[in-house]
Amino acid sequence: MASDENGIKDYIGDGVYVEYDGFGIWLHANEPDSEKAVYLEPDVLAALNRFAQRCAKSKETRTVDEDAQLLRELYPMHKDAFDSRFGTLPRRQ
Repeated sequence: MASDENGIKDYIGDGVYVEYDGFGIWLHANEPDSEKAVYLEPDVLAALNRFAQRCAKSKETRTVDEDAQLLRELYPMHKDAFDSRFGTLPRRQ
């Protein structure tokens, strides 16, 4: 795929097409112009990138506390649910 008047478009694999509109990124499944799409604003894209970086860390060396902290950082709006499930953990500085 190439860029057009709407922005930059590309196929990234596994049936996922991406489009940059100058602000955020659209993810389309199976078709480049599918009506069912997910829009990632810059803050959400940054959170996804942080998640991918942490996932790259070996599962064998990651602890349950680190997993819980990761979820808290990615989804701060659900802090209370994580605290009730995992208990309150010290926050990273």
